[in-house]
Amino acid sequence: MAKIGRNDPCPCGSGKKYKRCCQNPPVTQPDDFLWRQLRAVDDQLTHQLLKHAKRLYGYEGFEAAWEDFSGGELDDFDPDSPHNQAFFPWYLFNWRPEADEAEDDLSERPTIAESYLHRYARRVSDQERQLIELITRQPFSFHEVMTCESGQGYRLRDILLGQEVDVIEHAGSQLCQRGDILFGRVIQVDHIGLMMGCGSTLIPPASKPAIIQLRRWIREQEGDLSVQALHEWDIDIRELYFAIDEQLHQPPELRNTEGDPLILHELYFEIESPGEAFERLKGLAAQVEEAELLQEAELDRHGQVHAVEFPWLQSGNAKGAALEHTVLGHLRIEGHRLIASVNSKNRAERIRAEIEDRLGNHVRYKATDIQSLSSMLREAEWKPRVQDEDEMARLHATPEVQQEVERMLEAHWSNWMETTIPALGDQTPMEAVQDGDGREMVIALLDGLERREQSQESGLKQQKYIDWARTQLGLRD
Repeated sequence: MAKIGRNDPCPCGSGKKYKRCCQNPPVTQPDDFLWRQLRAVDDQLTHQLLKHAKRLYGYEGFEAAWEDFSGGELDDFDPDSPHNQAFFPWYLFNWRPEADEAEDDLSERPTIAESYLHRYARRVSDQERQLIELITRQPFSFHEVMTCESGQGYRLRDILLGQEVDVIEHAGSQLCQRGDILFGRVIQVDHIGLMMGCGSTLIPPASKPAIIQLRRWIREQEGDLSVQALHEWDIDIRELYFAIDEQLHQPPELRNTEGDPLILHELYFEIESPGEAFERLKGLAAQVEEAELLQEAELDRHGQVHAVEFPWLQSGNAKGAALEHTVLGHLRIEGHRLIASVNSKNRAERIRAEIEDRLGNHVRYKATDIQSLSSMLREAEWKPRVQDEDEMARLHATPEVQQEVERMLEAHWSNWMETTIPALGDQTPMEAVQDGDGREMVIALLDGLERREQSQESGLKQQKYIDWARTQLGLRD
């Protein structure tokens, strides 16, 4: 093929010279370029809207809008609140101030963006107008991460509406993984998806059932799920987000096997005779033989008990018949001092009554030291010693212990399939998977359990039981 000269007619048939046509084809603007362009327009527009809002309502406008945004669920407006990254887009594009007493129709009060468009119509660019219209049209919702490319973006599925959009997001995508849920507003300009207002909390899969419950409720009330329906339910959607956010940021309340909050109590007593006290209290160790209790006891020169420690046991277990005993606490005799250690107020009252009943006039209560588990964790690092880790590893390595643990896990997961779960609307997993919403909720619960399993460096390994549950419930692909 003959070489085409720069000044020859272009072979594409355009009529132009080759040098002005196909020799140097124009470079197509990449998605990232358009995304940066849109972000720059959004930044400039946000700056102008905030200035306009300040002229209209002053600082008091923030406070009034914040009250409407939070519905009383949050503290007063704080310029440094992590919720501001969702609040300000809502404030500029959604908030309608309260009407004056002379006005009859509240819906006629313009949003800040609408007011800006009306006042500065001639200087607003076409791209700014397009952004305002798109942002105003789209409601806030919950978006599940379907796929994620770290540093580039993700594919999001609106859990309430079912729509999927590819979103470019360089920073946020570095923190996400498949199954995470974002609260916010997603718009699409041509083929580019953008987050325009996003909650600060990354919601785990375990919180998805609550969102599906809301979706079911909206569908029952509205008859259909639409963009307009989500606008009408915007308060309920935000309230759910705030509730999930609060739950995720609260430390879990730990409870013992009887359901009591864990609060450590150490009760101190004065006793007349350590040997006599042991004889009268050893029955608290259920059916453990006396010789076993005395294996590490300290004896005085006469061979009598001087110091000993033994458990307070109860036959059976409130959370499963697989355990023969429940450890309710520990007792330590140190000469003429007796110390009872338990992990709840209820048990503290019970053990004091037991000790005073069994020892009668031979014991005198002195004091109780009370400390919550959370305060203990704040005061010191909660790290097991190396020898403790080695000891636990050796213990779990024994075939007998492994078999018992496996038996308990099998019993737990078999029961789980038929256990009513509040997150499933008080249905069992087996019942819930019979309809679409319930099936999606069960999948989310198992995904959440799997996420927690993968984050644990040690402890009981339950992945095979999670896989087994998926198979039994027909959730395998």
